[in-house]
Amino acid sequence: MAMKPSRPGPSSSMNGGAPDAPSQVQVRTDKLENATSLQRQPNTEPDLAGYRVVWRATTADQWQGAQDVGNVSVATCPTPRR
Repeated sequence: MAMKPSRPGPSSSMNGGAPDAPSQVQVRTDKLENATSLQRQPNTEPDLAGYRVVWRATTADQWQGAQDVGNVSVATCPTPRR
C-alpha cells in the first residue's frame, strides 16, 4: 500500500508543483482486523485535497486498487484478498 497526495484541481496548486509526499507513513498494528490502517504526519499545505491509498500484489506491475481517504492522518482500507 502507498499514500499518494491529491489536489482539488490542476490550477489550485499554490506552489505550482505537485504536493509533498506524506511523511512518516506507518502501518498501525495495534488492532487485529481484516483491514490495514496507515498513519502519517499531518500535511500543512493549505490546498491539499487529501490522499488516495493505492495497493497491488507484490507481483503486479500496476496498482490494483485505490481508495480516496481525504486529508486525514489515519486511514483504514480493506485488506485485499488473494
